[in-house]
Amino acid sequence: MFIGHFAVGFASKRFAPRTSLAFLLAAPIFSDLLWPILLGLGWEHVRIVPGFTRYNAFDLYDMPWSHGLIPCLGWAALAYRYTAIKYMAISTIRAPNGALRRDKSPCPVRA
Repeated sequence: MFIGHFAVGFASKRFAPRTSLAFLLAAPIFSDLLWPILLGLGWEHVRIVPGFTRYNAFDLYDMPWSHGLIPCLGWAALAYRYTAIKYMAISTIRAPNGALRRDKSPCPVRA
């Protein structure tokens, strides 16, 4: 089940070589980490059906907020915004005259 998630993380390393591999592996698994929280809040639903599959008895019939395409794009946008704000604050340097100066690094996430 998780092979596909890790495959996306490893494959994306080719397109973002300076990004941390841990970050690239965590990004595809975020939906699966978010799912139990949303399940506990009652926003998503699961049925336990004995013999549903050989692997487990979960009928995952309603997962619109953690695994839907549009919400996943929203989660990605929120994660991007969070990291952009976080690294923007780190890369801002105050000059001796009090003016703000930006770091010239091309990529905020370093390997």
